[in-house]
Order: sequence, then C-alpha cells, then structure tokens
Amino acid sequence: MTSFQAGPPPGASGGTPSASTPSKQSSKHKLVDLKPLSLLALLADGGGAVAFILSQPLIIMTGLSLLGLVLSATVLLKRRKTHLDLVNGLAVSALALSVGLLVFLVPQAYSQQQASSAAPANPTPTGSSTATSSSGGAAPAATQPAQLIYSGSPTLKLAEGIDFENHGTITPDLTGANDAIDLFLGTSYGVMQLMPNANHNELFTYTPSSEPSPDNCRDLMRQGSGSAYTYVIAGEAYCFITSDSHLGYLQVVQNLSNPSAAVVKVRVWNVTSDK
Repeated sequence: MTSFQAGPPPGASGGTPSASTPSKQSSKHKLVDLKPLSLLALLADGGGAVAFILSQPLIIMTGLSLLGLVLSATVLLKRRKTHLDLVNGLAVSALALSVGLLVFLVPQAYSQQQASSAAPANPTPTGSSTATSSSGGAAPAATQPAQLIYSGSPTLKLAEGIDFENHGTITPDLTGANDAIDLFLGTSYGVMQLMPNANHNELFTYTPSSEPSPDNCRDLMRQGSGSAYTYVIAGEAYCFITSDSHLGYLQVVQNLSNPSAAVVKVRVWNVTSDK
C-alpha cells in the first residue's frame, strides 16, 4: 500500500523569513542613536570642569554636572542588557566624571564662593587712630591723620616746574619734571601738557566732583596705571605722586594763551604712596 506524506504548503519552498530580523535591526538603530546622548553627557561634564577652572558661577557648574549625570544614567539604563561597547564606555566615563564633579569640585567651588563673600571689602584699616608696627616704629602714614603739605592754585608758564614739597617753588627753563620737580608744564606739537615727576610718571584721572581724600587717591591708583601726561583742559582732575612719594591731587582751573600758561589747584598730603 502506497503512503503519502504531506509536503510543505505551496509557496513555502523558499523558507519563511525570520520575524526577529526587523526587531533586531530596530533595536540596533535605537542603541546607535544613544551615542550622541553619551557624547552630550561628556560635553556637559567637560563644560562643568571648565566652569570650575574659570571660576564661573556655581549654578552653571552644578547644572552642567547634573545634566551629564542624567544623560549618562539614561544611556546606561536603556542599554543595561548590552555588552560594554563604545556607547556604554562613553556613558560610563560621563557618569564617573559627573559623580566626581558633584562630589568633589562642586562643594569646593561652593566653599570658595562662601569664603569670598565673607571676606571684608576693605581689610586695610583707615582712620585717625595711630598704630605701631611689629618693629616698634610708627605705622605707615596712611593710618595716621592726613595733613596738607601744600595747598594752593599756582600758575605755571611753559617750561616751568614746581616743587610742592619746597613751599611750591617754581623753577623756569626746564625740560621735564626731573629731580625734585613735582609738576611740569611742557608742550608737544604746540599743545600744552602737564607732566608729573619723572620718577613716578603717572597721572590718575579722578572723576567725582568733590575733592578726594588721600585714601580715595590711594584706592584709585590701586586700580591700574595712569597717564604720563595730560593736556591742559579746564575742569580735568587727577591724583598723582610727588618726587618724595607723597599723594597729591590737582585740578586744571584755567588754560591761558597769552602767554601760554596753566592755572592748577593742588593739594599734597603727608601721606606716602604704596605704588
């Protein structure tokens, strides 16, 4: 008796396509798509480290560190069943860097910020009290009451210089503010210029309308460098240093043309400069 076996249904001879192939490809694409996320996490952490180095606001550093932590943790959670590859490696690196930033650098930056905000704005004592130095001598003159060495409104002609520490003695026919000369009136291309003593050679522009104190001039000088000369413009004011290193203030009162001269209002104190 002849037996028959059922064959494959028509059209099935080519084999059945695998149903898992599209899902594997889809899963692969999803995993690959997480690579930019890992890179972004690393960039965020790098930004947090740079913010710490450049002393940027604490909120920027903390925000970037937290962003790196969240992004790297997200990548690792989504790929927790995969083996260690480039994407996972990047995410692990970003996660470790985020934890390091948040555990070590963020608290350090916070402590530095607290310390700077608690520091006194002006640690140098000022006032009228007299202090003594560790060697037993008198403290620097800035801590003692300021006294005027010179106060007046002299008129300087071209090529004249004045020594405020010698009762305002004016010397003619000079070439500059050398030796004991504290202020010299010269000219450049026909334009008059006031020049301070050559040993200090700096005039610091003072803008407030009221006259300064020695401490005001001292603070102004600590902010930067001054100019080696100034044109004679009425109303312009400056702090300067004399040949004997005393602090002074001058204001241009008048620019005279016939003969060429300058009228200046000057105050010089018995307080020495620390520049």
